[in-house]
Amino acid sequence: MRLALILAFALGISAAEVEVVRVHPPGGSVGGYDLVEIDVALDYVDRCDPAPCYTQPTVLFGDTPARVLSADRNRIVVLTPPHAPGQVPVRVSVAGYDATATQTYLYIDATGVPSIDNFDRVLVPVAVPGAPLPGAYGSVWTSELWATNTGDHRVELFADVPRCTSNCAGKGFPAIEPGQSLKIELPRDNMNAAYLVWLQKGGANDVTLSLRIRDISRLDDNHGTEIPLPRMHEFEEHAALVNVPIESRARTALRVYADGGNLRSVLVRVEVTSLTGPEVLASRLLELRAPLQDGLPGQFQAHYNMLGDLRTELPNLPEGSYRITVRPAQPALARKVFPLASVTNNRTQLVTAIAPQ
Repeated sequence: MRLALILAFALGISAAEVEVVRVHPPGGSVGGYDLVEIDVALDYVDRCDPAPCYTQPTVLFGDTPARVLSADRNRIVVLTPPHAPGQVPVRVSVAGYDATATQTYLYIDATGVPSIDNFDRVLVPVAVPGAPLPGAYGSVWTSELWATNTGDHRVELFADVPRCTSNCAGKGFPAIEPGQSLKIELPRDNMNAAYLVWLQKGGANDVTLSLRIRDISRLDDNHGTEIPLPRMHEFEEHAALVNVPIESRARTALRVYADGGNLRSVLVRVEVTSLTGPEVLASRLLELRAPLQDGLPGQFQAHYNMLGDLRTELPNLPEGSYRITVRPAQPALARKVFPLASVTNNRTQLVTAIAPQ
């Protein structure tokens, strides 16, 4: 390649040399469809116009071409092709010049452990796993979580923790097929209310999730509430809930979640103001924790805590509707948050969910 560049320079021909600097994540599923970023460096000779040097790169995983989603002079984003398990070289061709990454890409099957970097985390704020759960005033609660794949490719999906057990050995990783609607069973042995569903990033935008909770002690089957299911990358540095009722005819619970990474706990401040003014009428510190499960670090769980009944937790507030803002209390350890208020009518047990706008 060096000789070709010297000759190109001597003949006055524009040319470029490409170097693969980094491949991330460095491994993924044998089924492909993982989102991979390839950092590249381009050295220009003479006056090479940058545009033709990177707009149509070719990327091979082993001998199989990947689907290029975007490219510029510093980074190429691809969807990996299916491949047999094992290490393969990553080859990049730009403007007729080739480069092979010094690091290889590892394809794993169901006997391996998927990288969490290959997945988009979806928060399930509250659910009833397993049998219906008795509640206040004779209510009996249940929930159903469904996923629908509107895309044209199978998408790998894990409930709670992205790891394989004997349930998928020899079958490939759990996945939802194109056009399929799948009921997701949450793990029954997990007492953490902040469940996570992990969607393979290559097809995460093609999968919609729907959660409905309802009181089955009522005869009317329409008694139920759709609960918002945010992606954790959509969390905000601070978030507000508007028109939250604190009153005797209903129970209002405030649940707060955070993407705390590997931290054992995250401290947030809950501030209550009127709907019309900035004055803080009440304030509480709340510690969000991500319980370890089977020794797994906090990044496998959403950090979580709740105020079970705001009338009890904030007794000095008169009945009315309020604005509630949640923000990290430790600037040096700031983490993005997601609050959710659930308002349960004492008479009908109808639940209303209030999410950030």
